[in-house]
Amino acid sequence: MVKELMNEKKILIASSVHVWFDTRIYYKEALSLLNAGFEVEIIAREFEGEFSPQVDPRIKLTVLKKSLSRIQAIKAVYQKAINSEADIIHLHDPELLYVGAKLKKKKSSMKVIFDMHENFPKAIESKEWLPKILRKSFKKIISFLEPKFLNQMSGVIFAEKSYKKDYSLQVKTVDIYNLPHDPGFMEHNKNALFTMTYVGGITKIRGAMEMIQLVHFMRSKQKKSSTAKTNWTNRRGSQKDFAKLFDYSWDRPTNSVSGTTRLSGNLGGTSTN
Repeated sequence: MVKELMNEKKILIASSVHVWFDTRIYYKEALSLLNAGFEVEIIAREFEGEFSPQVDPRIKLTVLKKSLSRIQAIKAVYQKAINSEADIIHLHDPELLYVGAKLKKKKSSMKVIFDMHENFPKAIESKEWLPKILRKSFKKIISFLEPKFLNQMSGVIFAEKSYKKDYSLQVKTVDIYNLPHDPGFMEHNKNALFTMTYVGGITKIRGAMEMIQLVHFMRSKQKKSSTAKTNWTNRRGSQKDFAKLFDYSWDRPTNSVSGTTRLSGNLGGTSTN
């Protein structure tokens, strides 16, 4: 699939949910495509925080305001795509599958690629925005409809190898794993017994609490003269989870944040550096 797409030169990357500088969307895919010689355009959510990321000047960026509802954002993505001269549209959200299917009918020459960030039916089980009583029914509906829309795409990208077990698709697929980049800015204490670095969204469902528990366990096993250092880098997450993480990192005997734990990144619009 990748070799076939090399003949096309204009790509529109679209998301109605993710911020434009999302690690997978911008840093891994958009910049890689740009450096491979493609013309790249992005339409995705704006970010409001204490730092202002700069987009590569070669990339055309259309920002969706945070105030837009999901429905409004989906409509904006469709309008952008239908009026675009792009040869390929690269979609990143399950709710955009309908947009992709519609585009295939309206613009038969456009290739529509869907990037599967997660196993959506399974992920529904942990979606806090959906009441627990509705999750089983919603999961059945999605499990039925999603493959039908996926098979209308020109191709599908899997972020994890495990997705293939649950998706037997008729269209071409390729794996682009969601492995982290080396943050590059982490400091290492040469005198520390160990240094653990957590890279990713600092949220409960992604194991943040378990990692903190592991640090406390490791500290309890080491000599008092030794130190352990924990680095946390984050680009997304909830303020609620950050509060829990901060509480877990609190040094009870001294009533202060442990000097060996470093939180960095941006979470919920709040800098944690």
